[in-house]
Amino acid sequence: MSGSEVAAHLGVSDRRVRALIDSGQLPGHQIAGRWVVPAEAVSSFLSRSAGCPMAERSAWSVMSRLAGEDVQIPSRLRDRLELLEDARFPHLRLLAWMSARGQLFRAWAFRPVIDDLSVDDRLILSGEHGAQNLASSDHLHAYVAAVDLDRVVNDHNLRAAARGKLPNVFLWAVANPDAIPRSPSNPHIAADVVSAMDLLDDGDPRAVGEASDIIARTLSSARAR
Repeated sequence: MSGSEVAAHLGVSDRRVRALIDSGQLPGHQIAGRWVVPAEAVSSFLSRSAGCPMAERSAWSVMSRLAGEDVQIPSRLRDRLELLEDARFPHLRLLAWMSARGQLFRAWAFRPVIDDLSVDDRLILSGEHGAQNLASSDHLHAYVAAVDLDRVVNDHNLRAAARGKLPNVFLWAVANPDAIPRSPSNPHIAADVVSAMDLLDDGDPRAVGEASDIIARTLSSARAR
């Protein structure tokens, strides 16, 4: 990965990536004057700095708590949330914790199919649908009850993204959709902090920047409560 790709993936500046290389936290070398980092080293860095993923039920309890809902969570989860305040990359740590929030189905679809999916009331939309400051990127992130996933896939004639084809539809199958916190203005759209998780998965620099801002505001509000 190039230095700029690493920066976009981590949601930090190019200068910060260079500092991580200089300090030995990331291995890197120059090719034709440009810094590159092995992709597996980036994944290893995230794993070291983040910690183990939460189980699905715990993940949604934490998401609901962060979204401002009056949800009681065990002390072990409260302790993990407190770690975010001092984390160097809180958005990445939170993303790693939430990586088991469901089972992810990736597909590629034409725009008309994406438009049809966006009005399917079995889905809870996320990603750019929950971020007001992002223009459409022709991606769709959504959550669906695990028992409904096969029917949704069949109804919209979706196929898993083939090798070499970048997916643009991301459906998370979850055991209990009612556990997903929602936007106060639209029950078919996930809360901001949930949308931020899916924007981080996009890896696009604009999406990552918006997601990190959402999470920073979320943590600030959580501390104030």
